[in-house]
Amino acid sequence: MLSLRHSSQSSQKITPHLLPCKIHHDGNTNASEKYWTVTTDSDTTKTKTAYFRGRRLVGKDMPLPDGYTGAVLNTTGEIVAPSAEEIDDGEKVETKVCAEVAVFDAITVWGHEVAPESSSGDAMLRGIEEWVRWAGKINSWEEEEA
Repeated sequence: MLSLRHSSQSSQKITPHLLPCKIHHDGNTNASEKYWTVTTDSDTTKTKTAYFRGRRLVGKDMPLPDGYTGAVLNTTGEIVAPSAEEIDDGEKVETKVCAEVAVFDAITVWGHEVAPESSSGDAMLRGIEEWVRWAGKINSWEEEEA
């Protein structure tokens, strides 16, 4: 299990990017403007364009629904001590602490040459939409009918 520890100060606001490629790295990087420059179209679509290793990527922001906040977490080495109730139940469940590193309210989803559209069956975009619906279901209460 995981336990979330919110930052004592306001967390840095970021925009995560979901790229349509496989990169064997999952940490921070110092992406200089030499390698990653994003331009936003001035038209009403607000699409973004960038080049990665010479390939044109077109992206669009996907805002999270109202009431949702995304969080970037870092698993710490801390373990939460079990409560008296957990000890009485005899269940031994290790709970690790995750520290909040940053927050976000939108994700930029990128596609090769064209902006991803859920109507065209883009797997990345569809996956995020399904994840948001799934999160809404598991974190809600259903009213029982009388």
